[in-house]
Amino acid sequence: MATGLRAPSGVDLDTLFAAYSSGTKPALTGFRNASGIDLRDLFQPLGGGTKIADVGYRISSGVDISNLFAGVGGGSALAVGVTGSANGSTFIPEPAPGTTTVTTSSVTASATGGTGSYTYTWAYLSGNTNFTINGGSTGPSKSWSINLIKNTTASAVWRVTVNDGVNTATADVSVYAEYTTDL
Repeated sequence: MATGLRAPSGVDLDTLFAAYSSGTKPALTGFRNASGIDLRDLFQPLGGGTKIADVGYRISSGVDISNLFAGVGGGSALAVGVTGSANGSTFIPEPAPGTTTVTTSSVTASATGGTGSYTYTWAYLSGNTNFTINGGSTGPSKSWSINLIKNTTASAVWRVTVNDGVNTATADVSVYAEYTTDL
């Protein structure tokens, strides 16, 4: 039931709000689809549902329509969790090279809730700036590499930001690498 109305993010409103099934409808919103049907006759009232983030359409009183209608799938909030451990350890017995590249294990970010159309973007937050994210800064699974001098460690914090076209959620990942020898 494409409404033809899109949130500023470009997502059609019918992917954000649940279709009307029952309940007391709010007053006319003043927003109509191409067939002239007011949004109140298309979407489920918020009562009993979960509010999503503001979408940028306000009725005459200044209230965003996200305060009137329930989000799809119960309108659950967007959340992200990370599994795995971004740790890497290399041991080389002497005579060992002065430097070596250490690669961490992979971590995977998993989003839940929201509209269900997720993008993942990773960005450096703090710590050692010499880590390189493997495979670029987008996508759910990542590992890191760093060149280390023997018998040293490095650590950093990276943040994954998940966007569903309307909302964002973040999670921070600690990245650790070490290069050791037998001396």
